Amino acid sequence: MRKFWLSAAALAALAATLWAADWPMPGGNPQRNGWAKSERLIEKSNVRNLKLLYKYQSDNLSKGLSSLTPPIVNGNLITYRGFKEMLIFGGSADRVFSVDADLNALLWETHLPYAGNKPARGSSSPNCPGGLTSPVVMAGSSSASMHFAALASRAPAAAGTRPARPSPYLPPLSQSVYPLRPATLTQLNALYAVSSDGFLHVLNSSTGEDLIPAVRFVPADAKVTSLNIRDNIVYATTGDNCDGFQNALFAIDLLSPEKTVASFVPTAGGFSGTAGTAIGNDGVIYVQVVYAPGDTLGHYHDTVVALTPRDLKVKDYFTPRGKPINREAAAMPGITPVVFSYMGRDVLVAGGRNGRLYVLDSKSLGGADHNTALFESAPIARSSKKYDGDGFRGAFSAWLDVDTGRRWLYAPVFGAPVSASH
Repeated sequence: MRKFWLSAAALAALAATLWAADWPMPGGNPQRNGWAKSERLIEKSNVRNLKLLYKYQSDNLSKGLSSLTPPIVNGNLITYRGFKEMLIFGGSADRVFSVDADLNALLWETHLPYAGNKPARGSSSPNCPGGLTSPVVMAGSSSASMHFAALASRAPAAAGTRPARPSPYLPPLSQSVYPLRPATLTQLNALYAVSSDGFLHVLNSSTGEDLIPAVRFVPADAKVTSLNIRDNIVYATTGDNCDGFQNALFAIDLLSPEKTVASFVPTAGGFSGTAGTAIGNDGVIYVQVVYAPGDTLGHYHDTVVALTPRDLKVKDYFTPRGKPINREAAAMPGITPVVFSYMGRDVLVAGGRNGRLYVLDSKSLGGADHNTALFESAPIARSSKKYDGDGFRGAFSAWLDVDTGRRWLYAPVFGAPVSASH
């Protein structure tokens, strides 16, 4: 292991900060549609003029191939230092950084202490680096945030005493956080990060301090590949079996007294794409995995699964028609499904390892036989019997052209696309 300085501000991150709006998680929101709706400055006519404004160097201990996570943008937060737009990212050495996006200056840095019940991982590998591996996420929108004082004023004073006058900027956490209400952590623009010991940290976005005690969430040394959040329930996917267990999706309800953790463990493989989960507007959780419920033969199938929000029980699923995929194809990274609203209901788009796109109705993902999509495209991305890395990768982007009513979908493809799809 060696300590080094790594440049943390890339062009993509800078593009997300130019209009001083939020980018609270990878994909922009729980639906993972990758649409920055408030952006009004970048157009076809000026996109060629984008340039690197600055670099910020963070002192972080690299582990394996892991170092710094992609930043999120917390724009227009009211802090004791005034209105700030912050770039927030994690470091593999269990650190979280907040950088002033305008001034290129560190606002705060926090270290997440190791509290696991077994010694910390002593070595790293390319696939299992240890440390903090998933991007930090934020719920809600900081542009609609409220003053800490306003939240604190809702806490009743003890009988027979005069209510304490809170600080106008940062009252004690006992005034601002307890008791937890459904909107509390969102109003405080809390940040969520999972440290290498598997604990979930809920951080004050103005200081980096824990708002509530850290909660045991995933196994220690797990490689957390994504975080998502809705209604104070945090979701995490793990990959590469780094904790000695099968890859799994975990969920924890932060408002529940017991802080019980639910899990969904596919019988094979991991979760497609870089975003892990997509959450519907009704709270249903969607993942894509390489097995089909009920297949007792253990074949590999490209399947989109709908799960209940709190207990992660299988609610519905869609498996494309055709032969099962082979082990090599199952190892392809794949792409995370995307959710958007259409005519009053949620619609999903998923990319198969056969190179096709599938449009699915959230009310019945695959029809009565679980194999029927609303629409199936011709092959767009190349597929192969032997794994060569080609195919859909990462996560979709989707947006609606309000002038024409046309929905656009962008799908990253690794390798040359099928010629007929150009």
